[in-house]
Amino acid sequence: MNKQEIENCWIGFSAWYAQHELDTIETELRLWADDWCGQVDWVGWLDGKIYVIDWKTSKSLYHKDRIQVAGYRAELQKQWGYKAYISGHGVLRLDKETGGFEWRDYSKFYEKDLKEFQLIHDLYMIRHPIIAKQFKED
Repeated sequence: MNKQEIENCWIGFSAWYAQHELDTIETELRLWADDWCGQVDWVGWLDGKIYVIDWKTSKSLYHKDRIQVAGYRAELQKQWGYKAYISGHGVLRLDKETGGFEWRDYSKFYEKDLKEFQLIHDLYMIRHPIIAKQFKED
């Protein structure tokens, strides 16, 4: 990204931030599951509830974004267990061109999206047996 695009993302984030009460728990958190990994952009208190949020700077929000963040939420909840109850998850898109933002809270789709995440994961492992074999116990 060039300097103007970075400034525009900051403007968008600042506008979104002004509308919410935030308190960060983790940023850029590496997440190691049993047979996959990812990096969670932000976990923290959003308006009094713990949320997992992924930042995007793409031109649009895509279905895959909400599936990804649902998987992150599930694994993080599994790993943290009693330490935290994650209430929601969403995607914040920061527009590099206009300085605007687009916020989507996908929490109400959690169960459906998590099933889709698991199916995609299983299909990936079926289509890549050499990778899948690395994770199987002898």
